Amino acid sequence: MSEKILKREILENLKKGKSKTEIYEEFSPVADDKELRRILASRPAHDTSKGQRIIHKVVCWTWIFVFMVELLSLFDLFVNFDIKVLASFAITTYLLVQLWRFNGDVLLPSIIWLTIGIFNNLRELANIPKDDIDYEAIVIFSWSYTFIMIIAIGLTSLVRKKVFGYYNWFKPAINDQDQIIFQEK
Repeated sequence: MSEKILKREILENLKKGKSKTEIYEEFSPVADDKELRRILASRPAHDTSKGQRIIHKVVCWTWIFVFMVELLSLFDLFVNFDIKVLASFAITTYLLVQLWRFNGDVLLPSIIWLTIGIFNNLRELANIPKDDIDYEAIVIFSWSYTFIMIIAIGLTSLVRKKVFGYYNWFKPAINDQDQIIFQEK
């Protein structure tokens, strides 16, 4: 069974309200154990509390704001082509789509990406000449943008801790039998 089909089947079963253990027992004979456990670990259980889902949606909407700012930066490509801007937009788009799908694999990378974005924003703010006509508006927007990214980092950390507490740095934790833990007990 291919990974794409397996993901689709797992997501459909989770939406139907099946537990991760039931899904694991159903697919373990036909799917690679490591891949199955990784996919199950990266998706939230159906019984995830409504409060966590609301926080997740707030995180997604803050990421949409970040995406819109990145989209505005693409207009600079017409004047001065910079591959970093294009790469940044691609990464932000990928992370937004994966966050919207509630993929636990991208929570930590999204926190890191937002942190890098804060440092880049502050660095760019320091390079703006103080005699610029729009200096005050740029400062206000930059600090507001930084504040929104800090809120997104905090909420993403909260979702990661509450929903995917069994995750290590970039992958799910391993149990004593050297198997991926796909849910908290």
